[in-house]
Amino acid sequence: MSEGKKICDECGKEIEEFGTGLYGNRWKLWVFINRRTNADFCSDECLVKFVNREFGKKKEKK
Repeated sequence: MSEGKKICDECGKEIEEFGTGLYGNRWKLWVFINRRTNADFCSDECLVKFVNREFGKKKEKK
């Protein structure tokens, strides 16, 4: 793995620029997730997919 290159934890694409494609509340969500899981994402779509997969299943109560 080359120095300074990050890989998207959701889709596996190389992230060219740190934090690109994340704005506003999505940026805050990414910072929160990154501090807990150290995961990186190439876009907010990948961030949302990751969050839904990892944390979305806990709401199932009946």
